[in-house]
Amino acid sequence: MFGFNQAGYYPKARKVFTIDNPANKVEFEIQTIGPDVTWKTILTSGILRSHGHFIGDFSSVQTPGDYRIVFHWRDDLWISSNFTVQDHVYDTVIRQMLQYILWQRCGSNKGWAGCCHQDPVPLMHGTTDTGKRLDMRGGYHQSGDLRCWADGISMSMYALLRVTEEFHPLWDEGEFAAEVRWGLDYFLKLTREDGMLYDCQFEPIGWGPRHYYDTPAPVGAHWNTARLFARSAAFFQDSDSEYAARLLDAAKRIKNFIETSPDFAHSYTQPIPNLPRGTQGTSFYFQSMRGATSYLCGLCATAIDFFKATGDKTYRAEAEALARQIMARQVIDGPCAGVMRTLDNSPEPAFLDCAYMHVTSGMLVFGELLRSFPDAHDATLWRETLARFVRFRLGLYEEMLYDGIPSLKRTSDLNAGNLQFAVGSAPLASAYDVLLFLDAVELLGMTPAACHLQEIADWSYGLNPEKCSFVTGVGFRHQRHMVFGQFFPSTPQIPGGVAHVMGGEYDMPAVTMQMWMLERLGRYYRQAGK
Repeated sequence: MFGFNQAGYYPKARKVFTIDNPANKVEFEIQTIGPDVTWKTILTSGILRSHGHFIGDFSSVQTPGDYRIVFHWRDDLWISSNFTVQDHVYDTVIRQMLQYILWQRCGSNKGWAGCCHQDPVPLMHGTTDTGKRLDMRGGYHQSGDLRCWADGISMSMYALLRVTEEFHPLWDEGEFAAEVRWGLDYFLKLTREDGMLYDCQFEPIGWGPRHYYDTPAPVGAHWNTARLFARSAAFFQDSDSEYAARLLDAAKRIKNFIETSPDFAHSYTQPIPNLPRGTQGTSFYFQSMRGATSYLCGLCATAIDFFKATGDKTYRAEAEALARQIMARQVIDGPCAGVMRTLDNSPEPAFLDCAYMHVTSGMLVFGELLRSFPDAHDATLWRETLARFVRFRLGLYEEMLYDGIPSLKRTSDLNAGNLQFAVGSAPLASAYDVLLFLDAVELLGMTPAACHLQEIADWSYGLNPEKCSFVTGVGFRHQRHMVFGQFFPSTPQIPGGVAHVMGGEYDMPAVTMQMWMLERLGRYYRQAGK
């Protein structure tokens, strides 16, 4: 009946719900409950038409408390489940997500499967066993299965690190830092001496030793891990300088491998033919190669994090030079204004392949640049580039707000001025957009309402066509989880797990991107309220 954020709202946030077919009734009520334990109406307002839906706006409700939506129609009384308006309303959601990550540990007594995957693993060259064995205990099961992909987990750890840097609730007694370090220890093992990350699209499926390969993981895994190591080096410098030095050394080796390995001159090649279902091959990473826009963004973001870790101005100059290359890829005017090309003069839009390649970098690099180097000569150009891309993304939402998360298809032709749209449901993508639009609000002076900031954040918590929460244990209505993945029986439904699409399995990249989104959103509202 009602679609709204079942996790609740910050007092200063925009508050909107959708309602199905209200007929001729044009009013709704917001009720609250007080010490006398009686529901009382505090707001009566009208139902509006917006983006093809019937909505109610109760943004004026800002007093912390418990609330519900009430709608009278003929002899029926429709009442929503109650929800809260309060400061720190998403803190408990983030806490559940952190516990999900703890439960997803591989090879730990704290993981849901206990101390699994303890045997040495074979290092393979294609289908040939090299005879070498690796100690790869640790890391995480990525999803509702046994995967531990280098790209998905590394970007998950990077997003978790960003939360850890800024989020300091009273209940955190080192849990965030401990999870970051657990992930770091695994990726240190995954990093070869020359900076290559072993590929780990696992074969065979099961609880026994899993194959690792002496060919590189996708290039995005490399820049995500280089960023993770470099930024973590700065984070752990005061508490463990020796560990920080190890991380920075590994980061430098990976960065050099990205820039010099001939493997990245073309799109990713899977380590063996006919990988089992649930793994991904070349078609999943078709834009992830040296020189592509996602590659430039990944390296630009890496240079920014290296500057943060070292203060070396060489990295600043590198980031600024890469930003100029990225800006040259943007369509400036016409019906495709704001869209980024995959390559110079390419008709194909960028950022169409695996989101693990670009959701922690992509166009977020311009916000990172502006915060890191506000005095830069190109700062005005960075703002203009970011503004054009934001306007393009907002234009897509104007077509499908409340219906889905927009994206472009490969059939788009930028040279012909033709954009082909797709409608998705991924919380990974919605979190990226909220982070991007927060940059537009904080750095470009746009308003949260103009950016549909809260409505997009609400998507994963009930403001969607199914009126369900994507997060296990958060909210009161959930989609049935599909039974698939890389083993059976299915993983137990762990609280805090975020389904990667509506009706899909939960996925760690979606979890940590939502954590990052909620942390930044909460920080924005708290600062705005001062």
